[in-house]
Amino acid sequence: MTHRDDLFTAFLQANGWGTAQRDAIKQDASKRRYLRLTRPSGTTCIAMDIPADATERPDDIVRITHHLRSIQLGAPEIYAVDAQNGFLLVEDLGPLRYADEFKSSPQLQKPRYIAAIDALVHLQHNAPAANLPVAGPDVLAQMIDPLFEYYIQAPCDPDQKQSLTKAFFKVLSENLTGQMVMSLRDCHAENLIWVAAKTGHARVGLIDYQDAFLTHPAYDIVSLVFDVRRDIPDDLRCDLIEHYIAQSGHDADHMKTAFALINVQRNLRILGVFARLAKQQKPHYLDWAPRTWAFIEQGLRDPCMAPIASEFRRIVTPPTPQHIQWLRTC
Repeated sequence: MTHRDDLFTAFLQANGWGTAQRDAIKQDASKRRYLRLTRPSGTTCIAMDIPADATERPDDIVRITHHLRSIQLGAPEIYAVDAQNGFLLVEDLGPLRYADEFKSSPQLQKPRYIAAIDALVHLQHNAPAANLPVAGPDVLAQMIDPLFEYYIQAPCDPDQKQSLTKAFFKVLSENLTGQMVMSLRDCHAENLIWVAAKTGHARVGLIDYQDAFLTHPAYDIVSLVFDVRRDIPDDLRCDLIEHYIAQSGHDADHMKTAFALINVQRNLRILGVFARLAKQQKPHYLDWAPRTWAFIEQGLRDPCMAPIASEFRRIVTPPTPQHIQWLRTC
């Protein structure tokens, strides 16, 4: 037992969960630790253990959770917090995430995704949480840095990288106009849970939103419907995008251009992050690299990307089997 284990046990005991059964919940891309606690009576909750060297901060989780719940969205209730040591007890929304549910009940994809989009529209139509970081075109352009650092096999000249980032910023700034909204940032089927016992938008249970920021409204929709972890039929994706545009009231042409740009931006970054995780002994993330690349190619074909698409294709090569093998072993 470490000193941190002792602190964690004391936290659970102080809040009435000291004798509960502890079952780990898989969380392999973060230093966070999640446990499902079950009392002899059968009641459950989720314990979060966030070490000091994690990128997440307990205060951010608490602040954003309170905001989401204040506008009737499905964030879990917080039962207890030890911000100093990084421990939280929160409501258990259930074990069946969208991604798990779809494996046994694929017919639920459309109604579940529609409910999630309606919840995102509700989020975007409300004022954002206070003190969120801002991800405008400048930040979005810089966010692809992991691509250059970890994914590209041939070292990229710093001047070349700066020039391409600057050109990407120009395209983003010319097209991602309008009011920014609160984005959950990692809104996809792994981070959504259907909570049938609740009503309204709260039925869409939300987790892993501590990195929320202000950005273009397209960001969360792209995260949801261009999910590199799973196949979504093209006709379903088109229906979901059309539903979002109709419900949000945004101009269709503007939003479709924004979807293409954010698709390129998010997935260039994701390729870099997957390559970094592979270097951290987590090579299974590279299994999703081909789908990630397909989304990038789809976005690069949009007319809005014409000024820089050829330069991206010249510098960033597809994840061929040879390139994947290099990423797994370098």
